[in-house]
Amino acid sequence: LGGRRIMSNSRRLEKWLLLAVFLLSSSIVMASDRLESSIVRVYSYVQRPDFDSPWTTKQSEKLVHMGLVVSDHKILVSAYAVRSAKHFEVEKIGESRRYPLKLKMVDPVANLALLEFVEEEPNALEDIEFGEDLELGANCTIYQGVEGESLVARTLRLREVQLQAGVLTSDTLPQYVLEIRKPGYGWFEPLMRNGKLVGAAISQSGSSVFALPVSLLKRFVKEAASGTYRPFPELGISLSSLLSPALRRYAKANGYEDGVWIQEVKETSAFAKDLMAGDILLQFNDIPVSARGSYEHPLWGRISIIAKLSEVYAGDNVALKILRSGEEKTISKRIGVYNPDLERIPSIIDEPPRYMIFGGLVIQELTEGLLQSWGSNWRKRAPLAYLYEDAFHAWPKRDGAMKILV
Repeated sequence: LGGRRIMSNSRRLEKWLLLAVFLLSSSIVMASDRLESSIVRVYSYVQRPDFDSPWTTKQSEKLVHMGLVVSDHKILVSAYAVRSAKHFEVEKIGESRRYPLKLKMVDPVANLALLEFVEEEPNALEDIEFGEDLELGANCTIYQGVEGESLVARTLRLREVQLQAGVLTSDTLPQYVLEIRKPGYGWFEPLMRNGKLVGAAISQSGSSVFALPVSLLKRFVKEAASGTYRPFPELGISLSSLLSPALRRYAKANGYEDGVWIQEVKETSAFAKDLMAGDILLQFNDIPVSARGSYEHPLWGRISIIAKLSEVYAGDNVALKILRSGEEKTISKRIGVYNPDLERIPSIIDEPPRYMIFGGLVIQELTEGLLQSWGSNWRKRAPLAYLYEDAFHAWPKRDGAMKILV
């Protein structure tokens, strides 16, 4: 009798386990179906300038990127996906039909763009749900769908957050750094956690994948829908650590624990007439700045104070508390927009190169596009003289009128 009861209980347990497995698998399938309604494959047909022969262009090529359905079925992609593109098409994951798209807007500083359907669109599209920024050490899932009929998921861990220059401009924004051993990422693959978007991959270097935090994606989408887009601002100062006791004494800052050395002030900065090299930056909008130029972010730990610019809009008031010759001073200015075309090495990437032929020599302007013509590893492959100018003399001169000819 006892054996029969044990067998009966075992059968009941087995049934409950099978039911639980069935319900769990069903929920996973439903979640995957919902995700495939919010993630699409975008085809860009590009024709890039030929910087070796600036009077012509390179042959057309097709690039495949991931896209995210947002804001009433607009398609969010990286700005790199629309770079030099002449035509766009979108394909829903698991389907073969493609639908034409057109460019709605692009922000090269944010490295983000919005596409919209020309006429028809795929059935059952759903706007992806935004989550919140990840904290250091958090796990998330990256979905790749550049090739194949379904999404491929892999789990990643947020290793750190760095200030990195964008793909199309030299301006810096916070970027996730996640580790993955497999190559082929950086085509705007979405990062998901608990069914919500937390970031999008934009590049890969070795085993590191760099991604935009979701706060930047939400900011861009919200501003694009507002009808009055507020771009990212420019602070226009370079900082150097103030760790040396001798340097702190020289700056009359030895009585302060915080504060970072202002090394250079950009002539296009809103603070160009109020700051000077050698001032000590103590606070940015009442946020203390350490001797390394960092502050304590609630999710990412210590990060450069320049990262706060990702929370500020062009036209906002910014207050800087500085120390000059031992005296504190607070300066408040309406901060301006960052214009990459004013740099001595402008971010002219898609436009035809400006050149002249003199005595059989081809002379053209040194631009980010020319530097990137040496490939993805251009920071190591481009001529040393070009890299020197880009690293140390890229800031505007004479209100952006001075350029470099090579």
